[in-house]
Amino acid sequence: MNTLYINQYDDEKICLKFKYYDRNLIVKIQTPDYISWNVEKRQWEAPYSPNYLDNIKKIFQDETYIDSTSVEKYQSKRKKIKAKIEYNNLLEKFHELKKELIIQKYRRNTIKSYLKSNVELIKFSKKEPTDVTGEDIKNYLYYLSNEKNYKSTTLDVVINGLKFYYSQILKKKFIYEVERPRKNKYLPTVLNKSEIKAIVKSIDNLKHKTMILLIYSGGLRVSEASTMRVQDVDFERETVTIKNSKNRKDRVTLLAATLVKTLKKYLELYEPKYWLFEGQNRTSHISIRSIQKVFELAKKKAGVIKETGIHGLRHSFATNLLEEGTDIRYIQDLLGHASPKTTMIYTHVCTKKLTNIKSPLDGIDLED
Repeated sequence: MNTLYINQYDDEKICLKFKYYDRNLIVKIQTPDYISWNVEKRQWEAPYSPNYLDNIKKIFQDETYIDSTSVEKYQSKRKKIKAKIEYNNLLEKFHELKKELIIQKYRRNTIKSYLKSNVELIKFSKKEPTDVTGEDIKNYLYYLSNEKNYKSTTLDVVINGLKFYYSQILKKKFIYEVERPRKNKYLPTVLNKSEIKAIVKSIDNLKHKTMILLIYSGGLRVSEASTMRVQDVDFERETVTIKNSKNRKDRVTLLAATLVKTLKKYLELYEPKYWLFEGQNRTSHISIRSIQKVFELAKKKAGVIKETGIHGLRHSFATNLLEEGTDIRYIQDLLGHASPKTTMIYTHVCTKKLTNIKSPLDGIDLED
């Protein structure tokens, strides 16, 4: 069977070509008055519209395969461009919000998140920011929770963005009546040392292996590993320094003695200039997503089935230290937690306190 290729390169028209010459199909394609032959480009053309596209497919669907991938890709790209233009136009309404966030030295990702939360709200409510009411915000949060299935933590970020704008910029009192969602008390997923060893062993690439080892060695966030500089490593003191971390604080954490040899070998082989782990063009640091993908592939290759991302290495670092008797106050400092309450969650997954407790099942002789 022949194939009809339907391609699109601009908004105005679609181009039609058959894979093989077929006289009957050529006669048929001349039937609709909206299809014409372009002598110069040697192709059939038609104005683009969803109706014309559907009609062409119906005419030839029984006699040819129809490949309209090009049209679908073009329309998808056009839709994204249109959405971006619309988003940028709405973003201009929040110039004062952006300005205040920058003045208060909020991190770039936080600024982006707060702006998005407010833009999406006015898209949902179809109102100007100054006309939004407390009821509009409640309806929006209900929509995110009920239809979009946002988690409590994600909803909390949205509320932070809305509260900042409507309380600090517009001085609206109704925002104080917006309640935060109840948080689920999930325990962190912890990898045991055998699982971590299997993951590391499954990685052949020296750079990738060094990244994963460094994250576990110091309990780093993936963003901290991504933006670490060569000068942040201190081999003599066996430490690494994290600059301008999550809470806008610098901190020092551990560089495992067993990692020193591997890290020096990596530095000698790859010769990074500024960023410890460079991106493909070597002038920028490796992306967070690249590190996450390395971990995901290694975990799969190692056969580790626990549902955890690369942040699980940080959880495992803290839990393993606690199980080995490290004071929780030191662990708090190493992790860079602002509050000891955040670090205390690891006491709930620490198995040290369970080792001396026997299950009542162990007191039953199942052999009798």
